[in-house]
Parts: sequence; C-alpha cells; structure tokens
Amino acid sequence: MPGYGISYFGSPGEKPAYPNATPLHLAAFDGDTETTQRLLAEGSDPDARASRGETPLLLASMNGHTGVVRALIKYGADSNLLPDEGHSALRSAIRGGHSDIVRLLLARGANPNAKPAAKSVSAEEWAKSHEQMRASTEKMERAMSALGVEESGASDILDDVFSEVPPKPPEEPAGSGPFQCARMAVASGNTETLRAVLEAGFSPDPPAGMEFSSSLLDFACTFGEGIEMVDLLLQHGADPNGGDQNTGPLLTAVIAGNLPFARRLIEAGARTDGFAMGLLSAAVTRENEEMVTFLLDRGIGVDDSTAELLANIGRHLEIVDRIRHKRGTAWLDAVKAGDIEAVRDALVAGADVHAARQHDGTALEIAAGAGNAAMVSLLLGHGADPNRTGDSGISSLHEAAISGSAEVTQLLLDGGVNVHATNRWGMTALHYAATKSASSVADLLIARGARLSSVEAVYLKRFDDAERFWSNGTPVNYTNESGATALHAAVAIGDFVLAASLLDQGAEVDACDKGDQTPLLLAIVAENIGMVRLLLERGANPAGTDEMRKTPLSRACMTWNEPIARLLLENGAPLEQPAPPHLIHPEPPKSPMAEGIRADVEKERKEAAQILPDLLATHQSIRERGITEIAAWNDDSRLWGTIRTLLEFGADPNSADRAGNSLLVFLIESDAPDDLICYALAKGASPNPAGSFRKVSLIAAIGKENISVVAALLEAGANPNGGAVLESPLQIARDRGLDEIVTLLESHGASDEKRQAILAELDEGSRIFLRPATEVGLPPSPAVPPASIGKPALPHFDFGTMRDQMRTRRGDELNERRRQLEEEVRTAEVRGG
Repeated sequence: MPGYGISYFGSPGEKPAYPNATPLHLAAFDGDTETTQRLLAEGSDPDARASRGETPLLLASMNGHTGVVRALIKYGADSNLLPDEGHSALRSAIRGGHSDIVRLLLARGANPNAKPAAKSVSAEEWAKSHEQMRASTEKMERAMSALGVEESGASDILDDVFSEVPPKPPEEPAGSGPFQCARMAVASGNTETLRAVLEAGFSPDPPAGMEFSSSLLDFACTFGEGIEMVDLLLQHGADPNGGDQNTGPLLTAVIAGNLPFARRLIEAGARTDGFAMGLLSAAVTRENEEMVTFLLDRGIGVDDSTAELLANIGRHLEIVDRIRHKRGTAWLDAVKAGDIEAVRDALVAGADVHAARQHDGTALEIAAGAGNAAMVSLLLGHGADPNRTGDSGISSLHEAAISGSAEVTQLLLDGGVNVHATNRWGMTALHYAATKSASSVADLLIARGARLSSVEAVYLKRFDDAERFWSNGTPVNYTNESGATALHAAVAIGDFVLAASLLDQGAEVDACDKGDQTPLLLAIVAENIGMVRLLLERGANPAGTDEMRKTPLSRACMTWNEPIARLLLENGAPLEQPAPPHLIHPEPPKSPMAEGIRADVEKERKEAAQILPDLLATHQSIRERGITEIAAWNDDSRLWGTIRTLLEFGADPNSADRAGNSLLVFLIESDAPDDLICYALAKGASPNPAGSFRKVSLIAAIGKENISVVAALLEAGANPNGGAVLESPLQIARDRGLDEIVTLLESHGASDEKRQAILAELDEGSRIFLRPATEVGLPPSPAVPPASIGKPALPHFDFGTMRDQMRTRRGDELNERRRQLEEEVRTAEVRGG
C-alpha cells in the first residue's frame, strides 16, 4: 500500500488482521472483482465498516483495484465515508497514484475536504504524555551524564512545553482540502493523478491564510521526477513565484540541481532575486557546475556581493572571475595591481571607466587609495569623474587624503573634484588628512578652499592657526564634522602639554565624537598611560562606553595593557560593561516557556557584561584567527598580568568564557604560569564549579601532565573522582602512564569503584564500546601525538574485531533461543500426544 499505514493494515498481498472484516472487505482488499460483484449481488452492504471504520471502497481505493471500485460505486458505495483514523478513499487513491480511481471517485462526488476530525488532547492525556516523556528524558540524561556529556536542560524545556494548556487542533482555512489533495498528487510523483485533480478544478496554489505551505511547484521541484509535472502545473495557472517569499520554486530547483525545472520556471517568469539564499550561491555551494554556467549565462546572481563572498572565502575563484567579466569589473584587478598597460588596454577596448565593485569602489577610488598618481592620471584622461561616489559617500579625494598622497590629491583637484564633499559620516577630505597627519595634502586642500577648523589645526600641529581660532572666539569645545574637539586631537597626537592647557581652559573631558569616542578611550587605544592618568585626574569618566558599548577598562584589557587596566581600576572603573543591545529584552514574559527563554538571555547578558570572560573570548579569537599584527597580542605575559590584576580587584574567578570553560580550565589549557593558576585558586576559583562547564580543571591539568597544578587543585579541594565516570581523572592518568599523578590522585581518595559499578550495570553489548581497549583484548592505545596534548586520551578500537566479537555473541544468543524454542515445541508435542 504505497504511502499508507502499512503497520496499520498489513502489507499489500496480505489479508489484514482486524476484527469485524466482512468477506466483502477481504475481496476488496485483494482486488477480487468477481467475488466483489457476487457478494454485492447477494446483498452485502457496500458501506460495511470494519473495526476502525474502514469501508471496502477505502481498501480498494488504497490498493489501486479499479474494477472493485467501479463495482462498489455501481452498487451505491458512499465515497465520503471516513475511517476513524487515516484518509478518505479519495485521498488514499491520490496518495497511491491511482489516477483512474481518482477520476471515478471525483465523478461520484467525493469531497476533497473530507477527512477524520482531528482529536483534541484531554488534560489527562496531556499529563500522561508529560510523565512518560519526562521519565524517558531523565533516563537519557542520566546515561549521558555517565558518559561525561554536559546537561542539556531537556527536562526543563519539556516542563516548559507541557506547562501550557493542551494544544487545540489547528483550524484550516477554507479551500485547503483541494490544495492538500493536489499536494498529495505531486508527492505521489504520478503526473496523471495530478492531471485528474487539476482538471477537477483543484487549485495549484495554497489558499489565503494557509501558513507554512510551499506551492505545488515547490513540491514538484522537490518530489517530481519529470518536467511534465511542472508543465502541467504551469498550464493550470500555478504561480511560478508562489509559496514562501524567502524561497520559491526556482530556488528549490537550483538547490535540487534540477536544471530542466529551473529553465522552465525562468521561462515562465519566475523571479531570480530576493531569496533568503542567492541562486548562484546555492549552485556554487552544491558545486553544480552545469547550474552555475546556466545562471551566469543568463546574468543571474552576477553581482558584487556574490563575487566578494566567494573571493573572501577563497573558493571558486574561477566563478569570481566569470562574474567580474560578466559585470565588466575584471579589469579592476589590474588597477589594484598597478598594471598601467593592462588598464590602458581595457579602457581602449571599451571598459566602463566608472565600473565599481561593492567593497572596492570605482577604479579611480582604488587608484587614489593606493596613491598611484600614474594610474589616477590615466583614468582621469579617460573621463573618470572624480566626484562619483558610492552609498558611503567616500570619494576619490577622501581616499587620496587617507593615503597621504599629495601628488594624487593635486591631480584630483585639477580634475575638478569637490573639496567640500562629505561622506555619510559628515567628514571631509581635510578631516582625514588631518587625522593622518598628512600636512602636505592638507596644505593643498586648504589652498583650494577647504575649511580649516581649530580641531584640524591641532591634528596638523598648526598651533598658531589653532591659537588664532581661539583668540577670535572659537569655543574650546568646538566640534568638527566628526564631532571631535580640540582635546580629542591633542590626545590623538599625544601632546600632553596642549591637552592639559585645553583642560585648564574648560575643555570637556568626556566629550564624545560621533563614534562615542572620548579622549580617554583614544588615550587607552594609543596606550598612552601618561595621558590616561592626566584625563582621570581631571575627572574623566572611567565607566563611559563607545558605540560598541565597550568601557575604557574593556578597551585596555583587549590589548592586555595591565598598567592602564590597573590605573583605571584604581580610579573606580567597573568590572562590568553594558550588555550588547541584542541581549536586552524589556518586555515581560508571557508564559513559562517565555520566562525560561528570558532567563537564558539574562544569563548570556550577564556573561557578556563581565570584563574577564570578554577578555578570554578575545584571546580565543586571536588564537583561532592567527592575528599577529598587534604586538601586544604576541606577548602572553601581558595577558597573564592583566588577568591577575582583574582578579586582584575583584573579578569573578568562577566566571565562564563563551565556550563554557571556567577560568581555571582556560589558564591550564593556555599554559599560564603555575603561580597565576594558584593565585586564581587563592582568589576563590573553584576546582569543582557548579553548573554545566564543558571541562574539568583536574582533567585539563592531567592532560597537560602538570603534576604541580594537579597537586594544587587537589589541595584546593578538587574532586579526584570528578568528570565523566568512564573518563575519570584516575583512568586518564593510568591510560597515559602518569604513575606519579596516579599515586597523587589515589592519596586524595581517587577510586574506580563507581566506574566499575556502572560498568557492571551496563548491557554487555553496549559495554564493549565503553571499556578501554585492554579490557576487550584489543591492541593498546597508541602513543598520544603532540597535537592531542591537553586532551583526554581516547581508547583505540579495532572495529573489525569488535564487529566479529559482537556477531559471535549474537550468534550464541540466537542458538540458545533456538534451542529453547525447540524444547518448547517438543514439550507441546508430548502434551498433545
């Protein structure tokens, strides 16, 4: 019975065993048309019901017995009678792909909306289900705990789910029945069945109000085996853009790699953009070269964002080249490379001088940013507009100022560039020249009319000009386009005397620019401890935040600057910072489940607000990405000093990093000095922290084979039997051959008793996978390679040997069971005789 309750009725060709079945049921089920006609002629009820409401017509429709169905209909069988559970005769025929029967039933008046009513769940049934699932979940969690897997919280989530009232059956919108039938026809893969329901007027598109429903074209692209089904749907008015607005039939076809379907949908007017995933990205991800070529040839997905994505991940670079050639931006690579001749050839061949890439800008912006005067001259000579900008408003003049190239700046000024142009942040080229201390560029800009302010004058160290501004009444707290003051500029250039003088004249010590940068934050980033001390003495707020919600202490810790961190803490800097905006949820919880989610968010918010975990996360990111540009990040001694200072001033020694590891585990696995680990213990770091920490500090120390730290942890109260029962500290030390650590653990009460007790309770068939190799007669574990130092040693398994052992054991069990059955048969024969 294709697609229908095999376990409920039995397999095709077998007479189902259910009570109250009449001979007519059995004849209908087997497709015995002759017997069916005889029984009906003798007066058998064509609508007789079996134990669960099954009619002969349902059984015949389900199994595709057209002759039986025709006979039953002739004798008046009701096509809309429903079983207690399952599908109607019509839906069963559709699911089975029996198109002739579908037509017969529809002609008889079968109702596509007919199906058994959904049953409501009573409070008693709901509570019983909760109890049963709770028991199973707790059993699973106990087993996982024994294997050392951290708690999942599944029981709590289950309690939250079942704390709600029993769900009511969903209400379906009007017209959903015909669409559901048509969807069954598509899923059956039978084009003729689909044709039958569409010709009966069933809609190929989901009705209004039907949530989470893909269109039939979506289903056809997923389940269909031939283009005929797509053609049939399109002929009957299926919308090629129907269904979920973020997906759609075309994306489904691309993901499925079905090129004929994709081609037909595009011909029918399917949209090619606006999906949750770009069509070209989907084809590239699945490495479908034929689909990629098809899309590129039609200009689909040919955009900078796709090219930049692929270029950034370093994959499918040949597709990047093809996209750029298609968009006419491939020649920009020559601009970036400074290849004058290649660029000249491209321009002569007709390349668009204003072609741009999403992140690189135009050719003129690229050349100006590189300070390449010859390239800029060539591009201007071919008509490049120096005032053309992208969405950011950054022009070629801004790029020239940032590069500090006076020659390029002069060429652009001669080419008519707007010296007063601002980007979307309100900054002019002069501002960039000033902050980069590019005096020669600034002089050219000022000579062409750029407006110099007291702020830029300080950046450029044109102190006479700055004094003239102030003497003529310019406020000391005047701000330029970026919101910076003269004090910002004095701190940025490191002029201690000028900064002190400005503060004496009333400069606002906590003035913020448009990026919420204060002078104190600038001094910290510059690691100018003298300037930091001056600002703090003049009342700078050590708790302010920038646009990234980072405090001064957080910024100091990010570069592991212990002296500045200590200075800030001595001046009252808090050990916490505001949580990121996405973790702030002011709305009150509306249900127990929402309250649980809110609690999880609150926990994440608190973790993100602590300086110490944030510092650990920065270290982890630096190591994973291999960042070496910042000198401070190549000196771990700065990190250890910063952590010690944070602990000294009260940072929580039991906070976890974002990977779920405790500070102790972090220090041990990062090879921190032993005295720092002991200092953390002295400050209250628990060797047995509460909660679901991913790793145990004692096991981490054993992994590092550091007996000094193992001893310190045990003296501080580390549980010698902690961690996974089957991967205990004692077992790991033994597996590694660390005899001294084994002796040390045993002297502090380490024991195998619990492990042995659990092993004794485990089923023998499962136990073989959990015991060390030596206990099952397999080869011993190989030597631990250097890359795995710090990780618990895993047993080495010979799976072929294990398989043979398990087969032997299973064979012995079957032989024993066979012997028992034979004995039972002999006993029964004796009794019967």
